[in-house]
Amino acid sequence: MIYPTDHSASSVDPTLLTGVVASSLKEVAKDFASEFLSPSEAYAREPRLRLLRRFGVQQSDKVRPCDDARRNGSNAATRLVETVALPSIDFVAAVARAFHDAALSRGVEPPLLHLGVDDIGGAYRRVPVSHLHLNAVAFFVPALSRAVIQFCYGLIFGFAASVTQFCRYSKLLGLMIAHVVVLPTEPYVDDFPLIDLASSGTSGQESAAAVARHLGIPFEPAKRRPMAPSTLFLGVICSLFPTRVLFSPASHRVHALLTYCSRVLADSSCSPALASRIAGKLGFLLSHTFGRVGRAGVRLLYAHASQQSDALSVASRSGFRFLHALLSSPHLLHDRQVDFVPTLIRRQASVFTDAADPAARRGVACVLLAQADGSFPLCTFADHIDFHNRISDINQLEAFTVLLSLHQFDFSCVDDVHIFCDNTTAIGVLTKGSCGDCDVLNMIAAAFWLYVQELNISVWISYVPSHANIADAPSRPRTYTPADSFAHLTALGTRFTPFVHPPIPDPLVTANHLP
Repeated sequence: MIYPTDHSASSVDPTLLTGVVASSLKEVAKDFASEFLSPSEAYAREPRLRLLRRFGVQQSDKVRPCDDARRNGSNAATRLVETVALPSIDFVAAVARAFHDAALSRGVEPPLLHLGVDDIGGAYRRVPVSHLHLNAVAFFVPALSRAVIQFCYGLIFGFAASVTQFCRYSKLLGLMIAHVVVLPTEPYVDDFPLIDLASSGTSGQESAAAVARHLGIPFEPAKRRPMAPSTLFLGVICSLFPTRVLFSPASHRVHALLTYCSRVLADSSCSPALASRIAGKLGFLLSHTFGRVGRAGVRLLYAHASQQSDALSVASRSGFRFLHALLSSPHLLHDRQVDFVPTLIRRQASVFTDAADPAARRGVACVLLAQADGSFPLCTFADHIDFHNRISDINQLEAFTVLLSLHQFDFSCVDDVHIFCDNTTAIGVLTKGSCGDCDVLNMIAAAFWLYVQELNISVWISYVPSHANIADAPSRPRTYTPADSFAHLTALGTRFTPFVHPPIPDPLVTANHLP
């Protein structure tokens, strides 16, 4: 059947309708899709048609045709048994560091590297399908004053499985380039970052393009970013130096996002579609420029996008104010520099944290078990902390204790900090950078990654069972802890240091009071 006209954007916006038709005609010219067919012609070709409604989505200066596989039930009938793990711009730093370490191990100076980016032309449409009866789309053509049907020969943009299936092809191409051309790359869907020696010029990028052509999934020349010491990748400018990599937010993207946030706050309204678009663009900038800071605000945007109202809730307004503050603060949104320290001489520290809440007499403890200078372990604890009802349960207390641990010890001579915690909720929230239903945990996560950036350290958080956590006993208020529970610490020669209690972070509340 052909779905009747409804109130979606493409059915009422003539610009989107025109864009859908123009994009569909371009696919015919590229042999990605069939010509426009009448219903009788389409059913004669494929009697088992399961039509998808095509609609348009405005993307900067073009309209992308998308197909509604949710409405016709296809996505509900799809079960994915795997998921996609995509790289970040940290892949660039990892490859550059590998070059650096390899050079030093051979007694030569680290080489100058260049980064280029290529994009697969046509992307999804280049992956052929055999089920054409499921790849039939219907849309209205104003010039014909009727609906038409078109068969797509490649993957559909609206199918739940299309991303997973396409990424198999891009992964294959990435492996071919790495093994045949010996050029490090890790595709982000259809974007391929290519890292090569500056002395190689463009030979590596040209060779990678040749491999793509032979596999039948060629790169698009018009979208190429040539090899250079500084290149835009995933919305961030990546600058490569022999001993470091610099990640800088692209100024035009920051300006565009600030404009969006200012307009939304001025109008006190934001459509769900605009909220989703802003959140998507912020995702790259926030997570790749300074860790997981800002995801608390992005979560609020996605929550707003799931609503059917343009009016801003108190939480949504807080999210926009928080993000506006981040984007307009030079001391927060600054360049992130990754210095290359040879793996064998990286200075490391291990920290154990724990918290206890017996009868609401909250206690916390942090133990620095090992540090770079090899000094004795350090332990600090507090029998009771009054949070003034700001922290209300043990999960929040455990997450805050992990943040507290960074304030207790001197990490100025440390490169890597391995934190051990026995609360899986705290680990999950801090690792992800946000929590779906708790603003306090979101505040703590944002403050944690801001402070990690300020300390210029790499952090890894792992789970440790409570019985093996050496911070367990010190975290319990002395009323409930026997004196001999510290025996294992004193046997190690542990020194006890005064507890430092920094202010409880509250970035969302702070953002609410911004002008």
